[in-house]
Amino acid sequence: MNRKKRNDVNYMQFRGGYVLVERAELEAIIEGYKRRELRRNELRFYAAMCEQKGLHRRSKVDIAHTLNCKSNVTGIRRLSSGIIERAQANIRTILESSPQSDSERRIALSRKMLKHSARGQGTSNEIIVMLYYCMRRLPQRHPLDRLKENERYARFTYRELEEVSGIPRANSCRAVAKLRAKGILNTAWVQKQNENRFGLLFIDGSLVSLTCPQQGSNRCQPPMTAPHETTTSLSRIDNAPRHESTTLRNDNPKTDYPNSSMRCFSRNPDTRTRRQCDFERIRRRAEQMKADSVAQAA
Repeated sequence: MNRKKRNDVNYMQFRGGYVLVERAELEAIIEGYKRRELRRNELRFYAAMCEQKGLHRRSKVDIAHTLNCKSNVTGIRRLSSGIIERAQANIRTILESSPQSDSERRIALSRKMLKHSARGQGTSNEIIVMLYYCMRRLPQRHPLDRLKENERYARFTYRELEEVSGIPRANSCRAVAKLRAKGILNTAWVQKQNENRFGLLFIDGSLVSLTCPQQGSNRCQPPMTAPHETTTSLSRIDNAPRHESTTLRNDNPKTDYPNSSMRCFSRNPDTRTRRQCDFERIRRRAEQMKADSVAQAA
């Protein structure tokens, strides 16, 4: 029996790699961070809570294990049961006090990003950047030259992110640079000279992307283009580059060359000896010419 071949990209888009969360919930979390009601521990707990939705229903992994599975790594803080309970209470308060939206639109959160956030491997700014990126992430409505086939992307500026989350643009730039170095987020080159090239087009990193898992190249650099060839002669171009001559130039006036015009500044002993010989020869020739003129006058 011949079955219809499925598109692997669309079929695997929300299977195992992503978790669906309501948009109003993400907006409440980002707004709570802007008002400084949520800190890094609360953001880690929220990421772990979303990660629990993607686990198998028979899985025995709890939130505490998700939060502290990387606590043996230097720089990652282990969250005690008391801290987890307080973070859970703060998250519940924020979600209950947030206004409920009529639209039931859901956002796909990458489980790679959720695990990275829950395990304490990223800062609070990085977590907010990842959440906001997932909120603005969208598929290609038509093929784009800057993106690969079926690759999803997000368009926003650092100014917009600052207004929504309260994170200064400089901190957002550093957070994006760290995420790009870790392979979680990537940026594509945008040929607009008057705008921030890293603040317009964001794409999935090599660890997150399901459409192109082998993207290891740095896509934030401008593409290499062939040199512009012209039929106009160089003599007719005003800004033509100068031709570098292969002849050695005496850049140091204290160094003497046989045909140098700066011989008077040379300190080479051989040069001084040669010049003294030339001076003596000229002096003797002058005396000889003087004697000939005197003899002719007599």
